[in-house]
Amino acid sequence: MAYFIWITLLFQDRGVWSYLRPDVNVYEPGQKAVIAYNRGTEILILSNDLYAEEETKVLEILPLPSVPEIDSSDITVFYRVQEKIQEHIFKFAEEMNLAFDKRRGKGIKELFHKRIGPHGLTVVRITSKKDFKEWLYRFLEKEGVSEIPETARIESLVTLYLDDEINYFVFDVVEVGRDPSSVFPLKFRFRTRSLYFPLRISTLAQGNTKIQLFLITRHIPDLFRNYPLEPGKMMIGIPLEAKLHSQDLFRIEPDFARLLGGSAYLTALHYDGPVSGLSKDLMIKRFYKLIRN
Repeated sequence: MAYFIWITLLFQDRGVWSYLRPDVNVYEPGQKAVIAYNRGTEILILSNDLYAEEETKVLEILPLPSVPEIDSSDITVFYRVQEKIQEHIFKFAEEMNLAFDKRRGKGIKELFHKRIGPHGLTVVRITSKKDFKEWLYRFLEKEGVSEIPETARIESLVTLYLDDEINYFVFDVVEVGRDPSSVFPLKFRFRTRSLYFPLRISTLAQGNTKIQLFLITRHIPDLFRNYPLEPGKMMIGIPLEAKLHSQDLFRIEPDFARLLGGSAYLTALHYDGPVSGLSKDLMIKRFYKLIRN
């Protein structure tokens, strides 16, 4: 391989390289994430549709506030979330009488490696920018990259995350081909002081993207402090706030039911615009109880 460039599209919330075929463009027509959070523990399920002009490998980078447990998930989680949203919207419309259609250096440590389906996962803890650069070079060489490109941009982003005490990173190598297909979801469970979703890493890419986040929490999250993400709304500007019972949680994902216990609320955030607008990560610390008459 002669050289290696940043690709121009955002893959989910992670930075992406197509590093074995630098002349190949990688596309991601759909991006999905479901986030369950309660008392310092988060379960994050990520999925996407991904394809390339030719067969190639892509490297995804996911920053996290603590070391995660990683497992496979099921695309039907997203279908079941969508079902609950539809049920909530129809019920709301009915109530409102609305007519509507139905490492080697000390500064970086490799914590573990894991393969789940097409995902080749490496989880590292980084405390030194210098050691990260050396580790990244070795990692890319191991993946077959013979000529290492300029890495100043990714080093700068890693430094910003380290300054914010985000020290854990998931490096995910995925092989993709010409036919569009869903890379089956991964499930991450980790400790965090706030509901967390990494967005700033997306600025490794260029162009526009769409992000849809479904949040499942014990109380209603404060969604209006998270510009540029906007609250998901049903109609006439009313935010989606769907009540979920324990059986709903269990049907969506049994681990959600175990995490949240009894009932919870389903809300949403979305973004449609340039990746340059994703200048900060999503961190939600404020929640409030919904009071109904």
